Amino acid sequence: MKSQRKSSQFPWWLKIYAPPAWLAYLAVWLLFLARGLFLIDPDFGWHLAAGNYYWTRGIPEHDIFTFSASNFPWINHEWLSDMILAALHGAGGYWLVAVFYAGLWTAAFWLVVRRRLPIAAVFGTLVCLPFAGVRAIAWTVFCVAILHELFRLAPRWRGLIPGLVLIWANLHGGFVVGLAYIGYRWLRQPSWRGAALGAVSILATTATPYGAAIYVEIIRTLNDRSLHGRIDEWRTLAFGIEVAILAAVWVALRYLYTRSAVRTALAFPVILLLASIMSVRNVPLLALFIIADISYMIYKTKISWQQILERLRQIRGCMIVLALLAVIFGGYLVWRGLLERASLEPEARYPRAIASTLQAGACRGGNLYNDYNIGGYLIWRAPQQKVYIDGRMPSWQHAGVKYMDNYYRVMNDQAFRQREFARFHIICAAIPKDSPLAKSLRQSGWKTIISDSAGYTLLKSSE
Repeated sequence: MKSQRKSSQFPWWLKIYAPPAWLAYLAVWLLFLARGLFLIDPDFGWHLAAGNYYWTRGIPEHDIFTFSASNFPWINHEWLSDMILAALHGAGGYWLVAVFYAGLWTAAFWLVVRRRLPIAAVFGTLVCLPFAGVRAIAWTVFCVAILHELFRLAPRWRGLIPGLVLIWANLHGGFVVGLAYIGYRWLRQPSWRGAALGAVSILATTATPYGAAIYVEIIRTLNDRSLHGRIDEWRTLAFGIEVAILAAVWVALRYLYTRSAVRTALAFPVILLLASIMSVRNVPLLALFIIADISYMIYKTKISWQQILERLRQIRGCMIVLALLAVIFGGYLVWRGLLERASLEPEARYPRAIASTLQAGACRGGNLYNDYNIGGYLIWRAPQQKVYIDGRMPSWQHAGVKYMDNYYRVMNDQAFRQREFARFHIICAAIPKDSPLAKSLRQSGWKTIISDSAGYTLLKSSE
């Protein structure tokens, strides 16, 4: 009621900045839901297939989806989230999955903002939208939000942190961010209790089906510099202007609040900003921490609401212009992050016709070379046909050779392609129909089996 009385005192031109909390979080949830519904993530397919496999057969020791890496010891640090995904999909299809994941994203922002400044959660959502959807990183964003709030509560609540980290380590490899935040808090306020908390939390991360080996895949991925040039979400200096604006606003407010450049520079969001510069996939975590800090600083400000309103009235014209710009810019972000390449048919950008053809046995008797971006989809929609590569494998390697390197060599080195195709008895290729590789294979006598409306073609060797 208190926040409603404050909101009712706002002039009409200012109410856009202070919507009711329920309306703000409904908007947040709807944005995340639309993103999940209309744009299926390329890795969704293998996550779903893995979850279904775990429910029926348990966790395998080696890869089960490819023929090129069948002996590779697959360590899936998302095994539990895959099982949850499969259970949801089995119970209510993709709609239920999208609803659930939209709830995870929304709950994360609610936890760190609540009723302090709900409009901030909307702006944070717009920044996160290009990285959101039905993706396993939603679990890390959610768990980070819980961890953030546990540190804000009384010290007695921090005893729950190792339990949170244990669950987190089985949901997503982003639990290392949680360990980093625990370490950061300890460095700020060193104590034996904090050191013990960190040690127990690290130990808790080994309570997985893989034990301490859970770190093998994480270390392998973090040390792979080639990802920054090959995988979109690992690109360096790749975030949009909205992230830069959000970071700049936070820096200004943080400095005004603390009156200390040192305290501003040593805040945890600065670490996440550097991480986001190195890899754009860290933007959702950066946005969450920045929005949490902004809402908290404004909520804790010693200036009364009446003083704030009086000062804002002096710049009323500027505030109206800013409101209009915010609406326009927000609409642009929604268009770019939500509707770009989206469709009312979530699978429109994937080769469903090719998957059906493969499932019907078009390439029976041989193996398939496939485009990296559709590997996960084919695992889902054409489970009888194992794939050459998919989204799990950018950093996998055997005998010092990366599977991803071989994938690129097939496209660019004809002699290696012939050896690789002969080695694995590859007789089909599901690739972009206008790619240089497709043209080269056609020139070599490969025949078109089907061309998909999504821009892919299925070719088969004439031999």
